[in-house]
Amino acid sequence: MTNNLKEKIFLGLFIIFVLGTLSWIGWGIASMIGNYADNVYPLSKADAKFSRAQGTNSLSTFANYAEDGLGLLEPYSGNEAWIFPTDNTNMDVIKGDIQIIINNSRAAANVTNYGSDAYQEALDNAKESLTVQMDKLIDVKYQYGGLGRRYVGLIWGWILAFIAIIVFMFVFAALSDYFYY
Repeated sequence: MTNNLKEKIFLGLFIIFVLGTLSWIGWGIASMIGNYADNVYPLSKADAKFSRAQGTNSLSTFANYAEDGLGLLEPYSGNEAWIFPTDNTNMDVIKGDIQIIINNSRAAANVTNYGSDAYQEALDNAKESLTVQMDKLIDVKYQYGGLGRRYVGLIWGWILAFIAIIVFMFVFAALSDYFYY
């Protein structure tokens, strides 16, 4: 085998390796963007509905906005946290707590008079309770998006690619010595 042929084989394998790595990175970026659009963005829209609910001064309007936000959370269930899962990251618990807030808001709106101290106290309590749930959603948002998992996957991919390059270089060096003699 001539040196020129070896160089062409090495260059061809190197180009295939580089193109494979670049396409793999492109796939990773595309899947991260798609994952954000499918998972994180709807949770952000629900968060916006909850923020809108907190900006109202009416319990019934508060309950309507909160219910709209709860509807956006409907596709999500279970606990996405894979390390130390708690109720703070369990979507079923969060949705149940938000439903309780909505029910309490509607009940208070039916029993109290608008503008009374009791009405205002019920509205303030509902807003504070919803704030706690919104804070939990911030924790859950990126676990459902799985971006952390994607980054870990990319890091492992780079480590494996680096190892593959080193192995490829050693194999090529060993083959070159073998073919020179």
